[in-house]
Amino acid sequence: MGFALEWGRGAGKRIQIGAPTLQAALDAYLARPKLRTETHKTGMRQQFDLHLKDLLRLPLDQISKSMAAKRHRSITGTPSSADHVLKYFRSVWNYARRLHELPEIPKKAIEWYDEKPKSEIIEDLRAWTILWMVCKIPSTRPFDLLLFISLRKTEAFTLEWKKIRKDHIHLPMTQNGRSFDLPILRFHHEI
Repeated sequence: MGFALEWGRGAGKRIQIGAPTLQAALDAYLARPKLRTETHKTGMRQQFDLHLKDLLRLPLDQISKSMAAKRHRSITGTPSSADHVLKYFRSVWNYARRLHELPEIPKKAIEWYDEKPKSEIIEDLRAWTILWMVCKIPSTRPFDLLLFISLRKTEAFTLEWKKIRKDHIHLPMTQNGRSFDLPILRFHHEI
């Protein structure tokens, strides 16, 4: 575990001696103001606590390629879960590399799982739209609107009336960390 040291001219400047622990690097990464949403931060912390808990106390320079590869293989959920955890790990490591002298990320030894795209697609969009229009069930109308404006679930569930204007919906923070104005068309108003 590294320690901080104040040094010479420019009092108050601190340098880090040794690599930070994975926990310290994670905390610094999550404290960034540009980092997406609180939900993303919470989910990331949960994944680290669930799958990387014993590595959190280790300095980053002591986490080896074989340890990272072994951890990736040991995550017994879906293969995409293992890949997501190590992608989060990579993000934290790369952020820490900007601030500290660290070796290359140990994920190079990892054999990523092949991601198979979901095969659930609408082959005939015109027929699907006609079917949707015929099956107008009043209780599903709010969901119909969500379907046609393409909001993510968390964006839809946290949407406030004050963000809805006559001609657009203002999303102050999307999952990618940016604000977005979504136009509302006549079709949306009809729904």
